[in-house]
Amino acid sequence: MCILPACGPGPGRRSSGPFPRPLRLGCFPNLTHAQALVGSRSGSFERAAGVPIAWTFFNAGPSAVEALFAGAIDAAYLGPNPAINGHITSSGRSFVIIAGAAGGGAALRLRDCADE
Repeated sequence: MCILPACGPGPGRRSSGPFPRPLRLGCFPNLTHAQALVGSRSGSFERAAGVPIAWTFFNAGPSAVEALFAGAIDAAYLGPNPAINGHITSSGRSFVIIAGAAGGGAALRLRDCADE
């Protein structure tokens, strides 16, 4: 599962584009994150995104979630439990769960309750 924090340039700041610096992407250096590892080694993510990527490797989901909350990384591959915990902790304001990353993997879909 890939996670993006809800982010922007912030008050009083202007951005020169979607990412004026390298995209800071987190993942785990193990088989469960094979797609991220292949992308980091081959450079295919940088070519596809058109921006440089600064990779950060974590040993566990909670440390990646902490890095997202601290603004140390822009996005991360996470398992479903850390993703759900981060989403709940931020009341859905700091995390955007964008996709399941593995075929046959788990995904979380939330309905928008704002209209209720």
